[in-house]
Order: sequence, then structure tokens, then C-alpha cells
Amino acid sequence: GKPWQMAHAVGLDAMASAKSILKDLAEDGYYIQTCDDLPTELRKAKLEWPVNAYEKALRLLPEGLQKALKDIWGKST
Repeated sequence: GKPWQMAHAVGLDAMASAKSILKDLAEDGYYIQTCDDLPTELRKAKLEWPVNAYEKALRLLPEGLQKALKDIWGKST
């Protein structure tokens, strides 16, 4: 999608929601790095999770949820 449609959904303003959540966290004492251009920063963000750590986390989920995920997405390896 287009950058201005990041997390776009009918009736949902994801960027305003994210800013509000960050503001609430900051008010509760969490360190939040301020950002004037949240959409640009979110597009640059990158999450890396090694496969073995992901699989270990999956095994911690309740068996019913593990089965549902496997039924939908297939096996992870």
C-alpha cells in the first residue's frame, strides 16, 4: 500500500492511536523516544526474531492455539 495508508482500516487512525499509546506510556513513566514523523520511523523499523527462538516461543503457547496456528499457517519448519 501507499505510505499514507499504513495500517489503514475503516474508522481506524492507526498513527493517532500509536501516538496516544506512546503518550500514555510516557505519562506512566516509561521512556519513550519522541518522534515528529511516526509513519516514517515505523516504516524504517525492523524486527528480527531467529527461527529457533520463534519456535521455542510457539511451544509455550497452549496446545489448542498451537494446533490452530498450524492448521492455518502450516508447520514452521
